[in-house]
Amino acid sequence: MVAVGSRHFYVFEFARLVTGEYVVPERWVKYKSELHGEVFAVTFDAGGVASIDDSTTVRVKVADLCDTFLDLSEQGTVPRCDGEIFDLPREDPHADCHPRDINHQICERNAQS
Repeated sequence: MVAVGSRHFYVFEFARLVTGEYVVPERWVKYKSELHGEVFAVTFDAGGVASIDDSTTVRVKVADLCDTFLDLSEQGTVPRCDGEIFDLPREDPHADCHPRDINHQICERNAQS
């Protein structure tokens, strides 16, 4: 966990940067005397379904993190996933996924389905 002001960001949870881009932090590192997150990029297809590229990470300044998973939840802006996060089998293209679900090897089903 890393704190930015009063916001707490956790690894393997969606976060949004000040640029509006979505990321999933993998770890926190100190780089050139500044705290950074090594994050997975989140991309969206034409239908707005999110995919997490866990093949590589990019480094972002912790200060550039804007919205926590809790913020995104409260705003109703948690990305909808394709079910293939972190090499998990695709179960339901309409499932809402949370990266923390890798511990359970499933994506949470969308309660509205």
